[in-house]
Order: sequence, then C-alpha cells, then structure tokens
Amino acid sequence: MGLLARPKLLPFSKQGTAPVWSSRTLTTTRPLRQTGPRYASEPQPEKPINFYKTHGRAFFKAITLAFLTYQIAYWAWLTLETEDIMDQKKREIKSLESEVRLLDDSRKSHRPAT
Repeated sequence: MGLLARPKLLPFSKQGTAPVWSSRTLTTTRPLRQTGPRYASEPQPEKPINFYKTHGRAFFKAITLAFLTYQIAYWAWLTLETEDIMDQKKREIKSLESEVRLLDDSRKSHRPAT
C-alpha cells in the first residue's frame, strides 16, 4: 500500500546539498485543448475603435490646433497682403494725381490770354 503515492527520490542537485523530489506522474492521455490564447504574453490584436478610445482626444486636439494655426497664419498673410495692395494703389493714385496736375498746369500756361 505504501508504493502508490510515494514520490521518487532523484539524485542530488548540482550543488550536492539537498535531494530533489519529483511528484511527476506518467500518463498516456493527452491534455485537453484550451480555447484561450496560446501564450499569456501574446497581445490581443487591437481593433481600430480601441485606438480612438485611447488616443481620440489627443488626435482631435492636434487636428484642431493645426487647423486653428493654419487659419491664424492665413488671416495674418491675407491682412498683410491687403495692406500691401492698398499701399501700392495709394502710391499709384498719388503719382497719377501729380501727373494730372502737371498736365493741367502745362495746359493753363499754354492757353492764350483773353
């Protein structure tokens, strides 16, 4: 009766100080297949929705800031461009007015006195 549950005594360990006990049983049946993942450390494939749940706010914030930065830069460029065009037009008007005055003065000076 004592032979059924008795563990085997294996040779001494590499250090040679303590015996190693084994309670391994020998069976001829295969273990059942598990339906879970093969390895505990293998990550599950991520679904796209998980990405947006995790990073959605940061992504939205980055896109919004980029859009606002673009709008501010565009508005500043448009304002400077408008000021430049208006300055060119004012200079052109002044030169044309001075040309008209010169032509008017020369016309008045060549007019015969009556």
